[in-house]
Amino acid sequence: MSHRDYCMHLSTKEGQVVVQVGVEDSGEIKLEISTAEDEDNNTVLTFKSDSDVKGLIEILRWSRVRSLEAQGFKVVV
Repeated sequence: MSHRDYCMHLSTKEGQVVVQVGVEDSGEIKLEISTAEDEDNNTVLTFKSDSDVKGLIEILRWSRVRSLEAQGFKVVV
């Protein structure tokens, strides 16, 4: 049985987005992304590997760093 542990509402260029993260009884992490405009068309990713989750986090972190640098900020990591 799955339960949602975290939910985040985002304002993106594409519109309102909801990101929900749950942990399965098996320990798998389920990531569900839906838009307010089309709630029936969700993207669901289920991660079995911790390294995949860590990789996703790292790519988002480094993308944010590059984005801030492109905006003229000096980023210290």
